[in-house]
Amino acid sequence: MTGTPSRRGWPEQTIGIVSPLLLLVAWEAASAAGLLRPQFFPRPTLILGHALDLALDGSLGRHAGITTARVAAAFALATSVSALASGKDIVDTAVQAGQFKTLALAYRRTFTFDLDAHREQA
Repeated sequence: MTGTPSRRGWPEQTIGIVSPLLLLVAWEAASAAGLLRPQFFPRPTLILGHALDLALDGSLGRHAGITTARVAAAFALATSVSALASGKDIVDTAVQAGQFKTLALAYRRTFTFDLDAHREQA
């Protein structure tokens, strides 16, 4: 399946593949140059290395499952609290912007704690 050409003649499929790769290369270069704080933007090669380590020792699936369960529990809790507080339909409250902020914060905390736990084990 070939993509339709964009205004400059590049197929859209090529742009869709190349642009994330360029972003990763720019991220790697900026991290290597010290322009990005490693606590917030670790190098993509470092992330890939940790992911491969977790996959090779068999703990990646377990960690992913635990993180998914925590995110689902946080989402369910936030949805329940929001639905009870607002008196609206649960589906309606799940779509509200504040709901996704809560979910994003819960996910960030969960992911950060998982990384910290993995660093302590190493």
